Amino acid sequence: MRIRRIPVAGLLVAAAVVSCGGETDDLDAYMEELGTRPGRSPEELPQIQSSEELRYVAAGRRSPFEPIGPRTEDTRRARQEHGPDPAREREFLERYSLDALRMVGSLRHASGLYGLMQTPDGLVHRLATGDYLGRNHGRVTHISDGEVQLVELVADGNGGYLQRPAVILLAD
Repeated sequence: MRIRRIPVAGLLVAAAVVSCGGETDDLDAYMEELGTRPGRSPEELPQIQSSEELRYVAAGRRSPFEPIGPRTEDTRRARQEHGPDPAREREFLERYSLDALRMVGSLRHASGLYGLMQTPDGLVHRLATGDYLGRNHGRVTHISDGEVQLVELVADGNGGYLQRPAVILLAD
């Protein structure tokens, strides 16, 4: 007589099929009871209040893209007088932005104090009060042992220029 072995996986599948085929009388009874319960009406939705209607009428008003105040040729000329000199020849250190330049020291001479600026390519340049550096027409106003102070001329977007102070500190 020969005995056949049934694989374990086959037994597990057979057990799963048998367990799922049970009776559902209790489930059917519960569903029936839910259907006989009295329902309740939904809550009323809140009333939406209408808001006041606003109309924007731009006729006769100043455009938001125009500058405030009268703009005459005299005011435009006065604002440009404080701008950079277009005839001035640009200096070597005006090729670089201020954050690309590093102050690496100072040099005291009989004629005054000089700042030593290093460019990104490693060259060191001597800088005196009145020299220009940076891309925004920065002019050196003061040099000390630990910093170089300057004033930049920045376009204000309305045809004029603003003076903006800046400082370059001695690098560590």
